[in-house]
Amino acid sequence: MIQKAADAPVARSRLDWRPSEAMRFAVAAGAGALALVLIVVLVGFEIVGQATAEAVDDLSPALVALAAAVTCALAARRSVGRRRLAWSLIAASAFTWGLGAAITGVYEVSLERRPPVPSIADVAYLIAYPLAVAAVMAVPTAPRSTTTRGRAFIDAGIIASALVFMALAFGLGSVYRSSHQSTLTDLVTLARPFGDIVVLTVLIPAVLRSTRRRRGRLLLLLGGFTTIAFSDGAYAILTASSSYHAKVDLYDIGWVSGFILIALAPIWPLPAGGDAEEEPPASLLEVAVPLLSLVLVATTTLVVTGTGAKMDVWIAFPGASLGILLTVSQLLTHRDSLALLTKSRRTEVQLQERTAFLNQVIGHTPAGLARVSREFRITDPNPRLCTLFRAPSRVIVGSSLADYLPEADVSKVFDAIPAVSNEIDTVEADSQAVRADGSKLWVNWSATPVRNARGGIEYFLAMFDDVTSDHDADAAAMANLASLERLSKLKSEFVTMVSHEFRTALTGIQGYSEVMRDDSVTPEEVKEFAGDINSDAERLSRMITEMLDLDRMEAGRMKLNLGPIDINVLLSEAAGRARVASSKHRITVQLGSGIPTMIGDSDRIVQVVANLLSNAIKYSPAGGEVELSSSLDGGNVKVCVRDHGPGIPPEFIDHIFGRYERYEGNAKNQVIGTGLGLAIGRQIVEMHKGRIWVESTLSVGSSFCFTIPIAAGVPAAPSPPATQG
Repeated sequence: MIQKAADAPVARSRLDWRPSEAMRFAVAAGAGALALVLIVVLVGFEIVGQATAEAVDDLSPALVALAAAVTCALAARRSVGRRRLAWSLIAASAFTWGLGAAITGVYEVSLERRPPVPSIADVAYLIAYPLAVAAVMAVPTAPRSTTTRGRAFIDAGIIASALVFMALAFGLGSVYRSSHQSTLTDLVTLARPFGDIVVLTVLIPAVLRSTRRRRGRLLLLLGGFTTIAFSDGAYAILTASSSYHAKVDLYDIGWVSGFILIALAPIWPLPAGGDAEEEPPASLLEVAVPLLSLVLVATTTLVVTGTGAKMDVWIAFPGASLGILLTVSQLLTHRDSLALLTKSRRTEVQLQERTAFLNQVIGHTPAGLARVSREFRITDPNPRLCTLFRAPSRVIVGSSLADYLPEADVSKVFDAIPAVSNEIDTVEADSQAVRADGSKLWVNWSATPVRNARGGIEYFLAMFDDVTSDHDADAAAMANLASLERLSKLKSEFVTMVSHEFRTALTGIQGYSEVMRDDSVTPEEVKEFAGDINSDAERLSRMITEMLDLDRMEAGRMKLNLGPIDINVLLSEAAGRARVASSKHRITVQLGSGIPTMIGDSDRIVQVVANLLSNAIKYSPAGGEVELSSSLDGGNVKVCVRDHGPGIPPEFIDHIFGRYERYEGNAKNQVIGTGLGLAIGRQIVEMHKGRIWVESTLSVGSSFCFTIPIAAGVPAAPSPPATQG
């Protein structure tokens, strides 16, 4: 999508000619074609008389050349930089050539004779060609550097020598030897076609290197100079053979046609867009042009020799010139090859240094890097990735990415990358990776496709970063947040529950006391009411005591009153009190034998056992059995309270000993309590360096156990027999 949007302006620029420029060129081209046709008709058919035809023939080249000078000068005014210089030089070349043609026309029209050779007209003609060569060399796409310009001139010399060689081989030498003109005259007339050859030789590479936007103008210039070259050649040969006449010369039409094309070149409409200012490299055709001229020389030699004709004695001069220029060309080629080889080696060294630097960067980067094939196979892992996956490079290379990352994550990441695109698409993910040794870690990893010129995927560049600590910190933060939210909820529920318990107890106390105060009651009723008031007051006292005890324990302000304890006697007494408190349950005691006297705080251990028995009675059905047992567990005394209640879900067991924690189970059978008993019991057991836990099965019951170390090896007391309530 983005690529298409980027290409759209380029496509339009090749066709977007501004209407005003296109119309102007069409008008100018039509006028030039009309003028050319008119000149051909007037000169060729002499429909207005011979004198008029001769005047038109003699003066039309000068007028058209001056018109070309005007259009090129206007183009120079509109241009900048090298293009302004190029158009200015072309305008100067056309002007000097037109000046020479005007002088020649004045001689032929006014004086009815040819100007002497050499004359001021010939000087103007000969000045035009260096100016044209300089103009072509100033074109931005022409050779600019010293090396390329020197090679361009050598190629021009090769082509010119080849043309002279072929001309002499086909009889040009005999023409000039039979000429009655002076040697200077022959050289001056021959200089013009040679000047054209040089111009064309440097113009052709500029055309071949040009952009499509500018190529139309350069092609018009090439056509113009080519047409002029044919007329100059014809003029030189006719002059040497004394066949030139001052009447009507139709080959003058070549000069007119050439300068019409040159005049139209700066008017050629340019499509919208910019131009590249860098010198482009030489094309194969540009290199082949001078070599093709040598092929033509060889072909000409074979043809002339095969026909039995003799080679002209002057042919040695262009042959020697060809040999010298070829030698110089080879030396330049060798020098360029050495320079290119030196540059290539320098570039290779720089590339090696850059590659080594990149390898060091990749090798020492804190992130794991690897190239991944389109089949998701790992290649080229860096040392950090080997460390992350705890595997050597030989193990990782060739292994699948799914060997270390979840296959679902791998598919999700790579499916999100388009198969063909010109965008750099990087997809990231957090995954739990498995190392080669089986251990796990969390990684933040990304995959970036490396694409070819068509937008297809060659391979992927994968980056891995160990984020285990961040993930653990996030998980811990979330757990802490959940714990705080849960604790806040439990506190709210505890406050509600305690308020309810306090209100219930106070309501009973208030109600019984109001009855005793306001109504007539018997002593027996007073005694009953007093007992109920005492029970509610004890409930309030117990709840307040539990809350204060837990706060003191957690704050470390509670001290244990240590002393010798006979655990079996303590459990028997606790079971007896429990039987008195609840006659609806069977409480059995299984006491282990040989348990020595232990050191501890008997009141606090009684508090733990009483709370466990109270909970077992609360959660057991009426008539259910509650079992209290003791035993030796290594160097510890183990006490267990087992009930046959509803049991505790596994997910709640880890929280059962926490502050405010209570498992309600069936909401219809709500159990009264503060939820602090087990938390207090855990604190007391841990203050004795012991451990407390629960084992529970849903619908079967629960077994709460704790162990306390035996602090002193006092002889064991005899165990009382097991009793059953």
